[in-house]
Amino acid sequence: MKIRFLLFALIGLLAVGNMMAQKGELVGTLNDTEYNDVLPFANVMIKGSDKGTTTDFEGRYTLKLDPGTYTVVFSFIGYETKEITDVIIKADEVYELNTGLGPQSNQLEEVVVTAQTAQNTEASMLNVQKKSVNLLDGMSAQAFKKIGASDLAAAVKNVPGVSVVGGKYVYVRGLGDRYTKSTLNGIDIPGLDPDRNTVQMDLFPTNIIDNTQIIKSSTANLPADFTGGVVNIVTKDFPNKKEFTLGISGTYNPDMHFNSNYLSYKGSSTDLGLTMGNALYRLVENNTFLSLQKKTHY
Repeated sequence: MKIRFLLFALIGLLAVGNMMAQKGELVGTLNDTEYNDVLPFANVMIKGSDKGTTTDFEGRYTLKLDPGTYTVVFSFIGYETKEITDVIIKADEVYELNTGLGPQSNQLEEVVVTAQTAQNTEASMLNVQKKSVNLLDGMSAQAFKKIGASDLAAAVKNVPGVSVVGGKYVYVRGLGDRYTKSTLNGIDIPGLDPDRNTVQMDLFPTNIIDNTQIIKSSTANLPADFTGGVVNIVTKDFPNKKEFTLGISGTYNPDMHFNSNYLSYKGSSTDLGLTMGNALYRLVENNTFLSLQKKTHY
């Protein structure tokens, strides 16, 4: 009985030794390529399996594998992941694989954030006046809606120190046309009248204007051919989508509309139109017009 047990134990030890002798060994050192130093506690994995290990304090690793061809994956937090293919492991042989990992470069793309403040409100115009180095007044599109002005000439006359002559020409601080300059978005624009310096303001509808700035003092960035002031018309940007507007207007006269008791004119017998109408009616009524047609036919 004891001989049989010893025989089985010997056979088992021989089988285990034979199985261990069939394995190969993968060894190596993992380095940090940036600092040229060892990389401890990095991961060494066999791709497609759960076999793996980590490097020690000196960056060394040891991994026992069955004979075959493997892909070894080296990784570490903050470093690039490297895969090495066609690693051939043979039985009872040691395969040395030394490599290195570099830091992972996470370069962000450039992001440019731009923002524009609204220029069509009264608050924005007050902010422009506050920050301006010039003596400046103005009106915004919000103010245009409040006063109900349809064109710029009807709106700009509400600005202090500005008057409109002839319903379209702007005078600033009481000075004549030759002392006033008109610009569109900061660019000089010629007028339709060659004898005048300003542009006819009734040509600009208020629905295309963000604001109008009246500058009453000169600086280096302004044209030099004015004394009274510069009227700068700031238009709206081109819309990036379709916009539709609908407007309805009407008038009401309480002395005539919805009132049956209103003044009218009944006419008299001496009125030319009424007299000719009455005469024609009488001719038709008495068949005189028909008899005249018969006589003309014969």
